[in-house]
Amino acid sequence: MNYVEKAWESYAKAVYPPNISAVQRKECRRAFFAGAHGLFHTITGFLEPGAEPTENDLKRMDLVAEELEDFARAVKEERA
Repeated sequence: MNYVEKAWESYAKAVYPPNISAVQRKECRRAFFAGAHGLFHTITGFLEPGAEPTENDLKRMDLVAEELEDFARAVKEERA
């Protein structure tokens, strides 16, 4: 399963007009994946050692989720 690709397709469908150029689509996809890559490494870098998530891990994940939801709302409201 390609989770990031599926997320990209959903995002692109929701955000971009159908007549976006191939170059724009390619560059936007690259930016999307670069952001996903950076976020993945940020998250894996701040998780505490061990198999089970700690309270700090969960709190950090909640903060990331909140930040991303805030940004999504800003995009929908054309504030981002």
